[in-house]
Amino acid sequence: MSDDELSQKIEILGVSEEHRAMIPHLVARGLTNYWGAVFEHLSPTRVVASLLVDERHLQPWGILHGGVSVTLAETVASIGTWFHCIPPNEQAVGLEINANHLRPVSSGTIVVTGVPIHTGGTIHVWGVQVVHKEETYLVCTARCTVMKRRSTLAPNPFI
Repeated sequence: MSDDELSQKIEILGVSEEHRAMIPHLVARGLTNYWGAVFEHLSPTRVVASLLVDERHLQPWGILHGGVSVTLAETVASIGTWFHCIPPNEQAVGLEINANHLRPVSSGTIVVTGVPIHTGGTIHVWGVQVVHKEETYLVCTARCTVMKRRSTLAPNPFI
């Protein structure tokens, strides 16, 4: 995906050129991509992703598995913190997450929005809300602590 195509699909604000160059690779990898998560807004102060709930995301009882909400919450918090890192020397890693699952979802789209509560030199804390898009109710609320640390990866881990 070219940078122009990406800019048309995802609102990207306030990020460095180094970060912008890595975004196509970042959003095309990992569990959230496999699940079908779509990133809608990326910035150091807000990250938004959505997910159309299907069979892959459900518990045996037919409702959204809490692990899906938690995984998406940590993902948006980690990406948001990563925008405060200096690539390729630093990376963001989750340290702790606390989530409350408030209402069940069996179909439709969930929207996951993370905003920073605290952005320190090493530790960031993000508040994340998971909302059912069509019904507009709160599904899950989470708080995620993320650490910025020296990267142990190659200069560009996405190549």
